[in-house]
Amino acid sequence: RGRTASMAHVVGSFIPGAVHIGFCFLVCSASLYRKHRLICLTAALLGFADVNIRMVLAGVCHFRFPVLHLTLVPFSLVSMLLVYSSLTEEVQLIMVCAVIVWQIVSILWLATDSISRTCAHLGIPFLAPCSPPDTKKAS
Repeated sequence: RGRTASMAHVVGSFIPGAVHIGFCFLVCSASLYRKHRLICLTAALLGFADVNIRMVLAGVCHFRFPVLHLTLVPFSLVSMLLVYSSLTEEVQLIMVCAVIVWQIVSILWLATDSISRTCAHLGIPFLAPCSPPDTKKAS
């Protein structure tokens, strides 16, 4: 029973990446992708970066890797809108750029939060001034 649960956990950790790949294929089939490939690929790759960072943190910190990542919801919604809505190209481009900004902010927050929590746990000051060494104790 333990081995089956372990395998289910391993397989479940691949679901967010597989779902994200599906939404990337949606973006690649949109008409916006033909004219703005670099912007669309940037949005897709930032999503993968976010999932990979979270996957590494889950492995290192030994906590369960969630199947649904709320940070990828905007990309998922925008990818569906790019394919299935009749929005103008300018509106679609603005939405993809907003997703890129969202993902950059999310990744920066994730990195800062993870580093500060790790440093707090280890007793290491993070982004704080270090006090100068006490010269009286040294002599």
